[in-house]
Amino acid sequence: MKTRGKLILTGILIVAFVIACLPASVYATIYQSVFAPYSNMTEEEIFNSKKNADPSELISEIAELEKALPAMNDKFAITPHLMALIEMEDKFTADELITLIKDPETGVGLDSAFVQMYVNKGAEASELIPLLNDDTIAKETKEHIAASGDFSAAELSEIFSSSNDNVAVIAMKRIAVLDDELALELVLPMFSDTKKTLTDEEYISAFLGVAEYCENHMDEATEEAIRAKELKKQMIPIMKNIYNTSSNDLLKDQAIYAMARMGDYDVFTYIIESEDIDFDLKVSTIERNVDLMIEQVSTAATLDEIDTILMAMNLHPIIEVGEALEKAVAENNFVANKDVLYTIDFIESNGIERVNKYEKG
Repeated sequence: MKTRGKLILTGILIVAFVIACLPASVYATIYQSVFAPYSNMTEEEIFNSKKNADPSELISEIAELEKALPAMNDKFAITPHLMALIEMEDKFTADELITLIKDPETGVGLDSAFVQMYVNKGAEASELIPLLNDDTIAKETKEHIAASGDFSAAELSEIFSSSNDNVAVIAMKRIAVLDDELALELVLPMFSDTKKTLTDEEYISAFLGVAEYCENHMDEATEEAIRAKELKKQMIPIMKNIYNTSSNDLLKDQAIYAMARMGDYDVFTYIIESEDIDFDLKVSTIERNVDLMIEQVSTAATLDEIDTILMAMNLHPIIEVGEALEKAVAENNFVANKDVLYTIDFIESNGIERVNKYEKG
């Protein structure tokens, strides 16, 4: 199966087709007669049975199946059919796919397949932008367009500026990776009007842009590094306030994720020692700040300077941090007490190597 045909459904739709041995009878149990023809087939077998089907007939079948799946969480059941359809991209022109996406009768599952087919064809991405302003198109489809379209930074900037929902957040996430200077130009003006109340999506977008910039430049001896330090002073209090006052769990999480990317030991301490911040957020913070912890251990002269690191290592032990602790003890950087020795032993027994998924590649 072509890997480029992977379906990337945003939000709560399935993001990729994993060929598994789950019997489709699971689907039949839930949806009864709708999936009865596939009751003894695996996902791979369903895909293989549909990959050579007539495209129009397959679209019609998917449309009927999707009508039986009104809940977004249930649409995973048609993933094999959608993947088979995506493989048929060469049977459609770009204009035909645009027309299909605009058809108000199609569900978001089919729409996502049509969008992916359009992207896979390498068709002109700019032709997708007007669809984002079409009120007849589902928000999930628009999110998929924003996430997968082969847009330039300038085009993503246009999308961001003309949106005020999750489409803007998705666009900003992509802009920040492509051009962190542009990301700042777009988000910092949000804070110039102190009387304006920002939406949750605007806060999330701002946090994404600022965090990307600070993370990219914090270790440089440049003007950008100086700017990053100033941004940290400005934004960290805002992020803390949002975490403490917002009722939106997603926004609260994004505030923590953004602070974790700042490379700031005081912020690291705030996150690890806070009883209100959940375990997964602390693990993410620990994994993002291995170098910060190693540097702190290597320069510490007292145990007070590594208390937070000992706490972090007992939550999520990292081998490289344990090695730094051992080296510091061996070099008599500080007097090791039982907590330090216990933590070193704990890391040796339970530690994992640092995760490199956050490194820039």
